[in-house]
Amino acid sequence: MAERTINIAPVAASPLHSRVAEANRGNRWVTINGMAVARATAGQGPERRALATAAGLSDLSATARYRISGTGARDFCTRVFARPANHLQAGGAMFNFWCNGQGQVIGFGWLAALGPDDFLLLAHAPHDDWFHDAADGLGAQVQSISADTGALWIEGPKAAELLAAAGLNDIPAPGTVSTHNWRGIEFAALRSRGPRGLALVAPSDDAPVLWDRLLRAGQTLGAIPVGQAALDAARIARGDVCLHADAAMLAGDVNAFSLGIDHLMGAGGGHFNGKRATGRMARKESRLVQLEIDAAVEDPRLVAVELKGEVVGFLTSAMVDGFAPVSLALAHVRADLAEAGRSLTARIGRIERGNLVPTRVPARVRLVPRAVRAAA
Repeated sequence: MAERTINIAPVAASPLHSRVAEANRGNRWVTINGMAVARATAGQGPERRALATAAGLSDLSATARYRISGTGARDFCTRVFARPANHLQAGGAMFNFWCNGQGQVIGFGWLAALGPDDFLLLAHAPHDDWFHDAADGLGAQVQSISADTGALWIEGPKAAELLAAAGLNDIPAPGTVSTHNWRGIEFAALRSRGPRGLALVAPSDDAPVLWDRLLRAGQTLGAIPVGQAALDAARIARGDVCLHADAAMLAGDVNAFSLGIDHLMGAGGGHFNGKRATGRMARKESRLVQLEIDAAVEDPRLVAVELKGEVVGFLTSAMVDGFAPVSLALAHVRADLAEAGRSLTARIGRIERGNLVPTRVPARVRLVPRAVRAAA
């Protein structure tokens, strides 16, 4: 009998893998951008409570991190990213996104100015070739630093308090970035304006030490390690796109208008890649909304949104509300239906005895998000 060869794509371990594995009691993992990420640690209940009342510490290393520098760095950021970056001062940070030549959104993340010609980008996924091609001729150097750094995410109402408890008093204000040398560890701290969170980027060898310090300091505050499932649930409940879960939708014709981020393009931002095509797009094709569905949704890929039997949208991600027999989901629906309180129907495909059996349940639009946020 001939031997069979099974090819399995390698899964990388983050610089924080040993720390996260210790907290991951159930050994539950998901793969994001080719890297192992803890799905859960202590369990959904404790983790979601920590995010709501204290702080959760998570491994953000599966994001892609870039350093953009050189005399043409600012010009690069202004021409490539859709949100105007020409007035971003040193120490400032903003959510941004980028488009292809057809005006489709192909990526988003946080852009932070470390200096006049020095920028840090935390992207939802790697875009090495795309950025390098875009930098050609603009006098900018785009260096991927993902392999040399680790990233931590702190989320919750006590996120800033956690840093202070650990002895770091120079905490960045919302929408800013700052660099620190903290007892021998150099790192950048980026604080978002949206979710109550901070991203810390440190050299790979120092990231575990940073994790240990924060975890020790957070014990008195109720801070605990948190996995991806709890982060996803919290973000879906807020109406924010979960980057890794909803990334598949970026393969389709998704533009700034359907994502609800068209207002971020701003006036006077100059020309950016895909701007002309974006301007020609129909602004009312579809819209991102938050749905409440009267059933447990285990697989969003098997759910269609209907109105009077006509398919008018699709789900991108969902979570089951543990406190009520409903699910919250993010969905793209026809733009004229994107209004809070709109009654729709969710057609859920259930697998019964090997057969796909459709079940229709009530669904309601709860929220029409104004913007996508760049949390992991």
